[in-house]
Amino acid sequence: MGQRILKDLRKYGIAAAAVLLLYFLMHAVFNAFCPLVVLTGFPCPGCGLTRSVLFFVTGQWNRSFSVHPLGGAVVVFVLYCAWFRYVRGKKVPGFAGILAVLTAAAVVLYAVRMHLYFPVRPPYTYNHGNLLEKLVPGYIGLKFF
Repeated sequence: MGQRILKDLRKYGIAAAAVLLLYFLMHAVFNAFCPLVVLTGFPCPGCGLTRSVLFFVTGQWNRSFSVHPLGGAVVVFVLYCAWFRYVRGKKVPGFAGILAVLTAAAVVLYAVRMHLYFPVRPPYTYNHGNLLEKLVPGYIGLKFF
């Protein structure tokens, strides 16, 4: 198990470090990590998912579900993948299919929640100071909501 983890760290460690660096830079410059929020000011289907996962793993399941209903499913999926990859040493069965279902569910939830909550309930709010607002004259005046 430890050898597989080390192998993956060697293989993906630089990419993981780059994503972590990008995370801190995006927060420092734009106060957000999501490229869609930074570019357009609008939330994406994954908005709130990180917080939801953090709430889920700390036992705050109701809070997790209210922030993003798929947080618990993501935790279960990651544990499922880790079990097969690191404990059993096998390829993860159904990986692409499960990922496709989670992605489709996130998009459907996004559409429903944007309809119900935008622009008054975080994280389904418009974020001022985005790049299009700064670069495109009249962008803020367009009727999005």
